[in-house]
Amino acid sequence: MRQEQIYQAMKLFEAPLEFYPEFIIMLTETEICLILAIGNREPIYETDLCRLIMDNELSKDPLNLIWHCYSRAVLCKTRDKENHLMYQLDTFYNRYPYYALYEYDEWGERIAKERKQALDQWEHQIYMHEYQDSVKKIIHGEAASIHNQAFLTLDETMALFDKQPEPVIVNPCQCKSIVYYHHRPRNVCLSWTNHQDNSPYDRGHGEAISREEAKRRIRQWNAQGLMQCGDEYGFCNCDSRCCYPLRMAAKLGSRGLYPAPHCRIEFHPEKCDGCRQEKDGPRCCKLCNFGAFIKDIEGKIRYRPDQCWRCGVCAVNCPQNAISLLPI
Repeated sequence: MRQEQIYQAMKLFEAPLEFYPEFIIMLTETEICLILAIGNREPIYETDLCRLIMDNELSKDPLNLIWHCYSRAVLCKTRDKENHLMYQLDTFYNRYPYYALYEYDEWGERIAKERKQALDQWEHQIYMHEYQDSVKKIIHGEAASIHNQAFLTLDETMALFDKQPEPVIVNPCQCKSIVYYHHRPRNVCLSWTNHQDNSPYDRGHGEAISREEAKRRIRQWNAQGLMQCGDEYGFCNCDSRCCYPLRMAAKLGSRGLYPAPHCRIEFHPEKCDGCRQEKDGPRCCKLCNFGAFIKDIEGKIRYRPDQCWRCGVCAVNCPQNAISLLPI
């Protein structure tokens, strides 16, 4: 395929030219030919798309190719006024996270670390542009609707899940998949609204589990230092290194406001023994995402409120009950 054709496909797919090497890795030649055959970003009915695929000899099974491209976020669904199904080109902004999410081993092997970082910075800038005004409103005391609105305690999380339908759908975390270089669990994003157009589940991804299994996993993730954040629409188990909302919050200075804490932390040093029985050292120091607990030169644990985001992970996992969660 000529380079000029690839550049044209990139333009149609809204892919920055700087990511040319990644574009030709993340899309197959057939997918690039389909983008060129469609030729614009207008919606197209499934029957017309099938005819286009056959006319351009892209596949003998056009419905299978459409499903393949939809599953990989090369195509996305839309609807006309009568709710009839249509397809249109998706974007590189959506395709690249799907590559990281669902072709994770290839993402790790074929994309160099510095290129992963460049893609991450590009995507986070777009993310910030889309959502930062809402966070700024919250900082200034105004109402705003935005995801990851508040940290939930483990008890609040369990109560939330008791109210949700089954099954619960588990998918990899987009933030952790994109960042790639981390040690915490990746398959930690949960949802209940399962069959919406363009959702991962509708595209054929995700694991369906019971409510009780979801709660069991959340307890396990909490014990590994992941913070619970979500509502009746979806649920994240976050860490500060990867999480896009938390990285945005840190840049905008919204600690204590977004995500909003539901508790305050009280440390009882007289109860703390420094986790002498723990091979890996004090749990609070190990699990805290923000460095709020440190071990000083005398070997004692110190709590630094000015670093704390009050997520509550520390208190639940303290073996000596030396950390309390108190109402605000």
